[in-house]
Amino acid sequence: MVALGSVFHDPDFVFQDGQHGNKLLIVLAVGEICTVARTTSKPSGKSRSYGCHVDDRYPNFFIPREATLFREDTWVCLDYLVDFNHIAFASKVTAGAMHKITELGLGLLLDLLECAIAADDISADQERRLRLALAQVKAVHE
Repeated sequence: MVALGSVFHDPDFVFQDGQHGNKLLIVLAVGEICTVARTTSKPSGKSRSYGCHVDDRYPNFFIPREATLFREDTWVCLDYLVDFNHIAFASKVTAGAMHKITELGLGLLLDLLECAIAADDISADQERRLRLALAQVKAVHE
């Protein structure tokens, strides 16, 4: 149900400042803790060429609308990743509070994981979980 590279729509995502909003979340690591990246369609301070931009003011990974994964140009926000207890995350999905909308393709998932690992704003625990996820994906597809 909650798999690496899954994209979920959360209509009631809680931001760091306590505000609630409508967000798409991409699962970057799965285990006891699920690490996810939120997305945005707001280009402020972000590059518009496909791929990894960890040197932008707000580190991100850009996926253009032409890639047909999303309806709009989309930036995966790497300035902070969010950790969820796996059971709580899965329960939110099971209860219908979040809906899976798509999955990333293998190439995009690998590129995104490598980019997220290169971002300075992730914690050491998040980096460890993402490196493990990257190794698992590579091992399965070699």
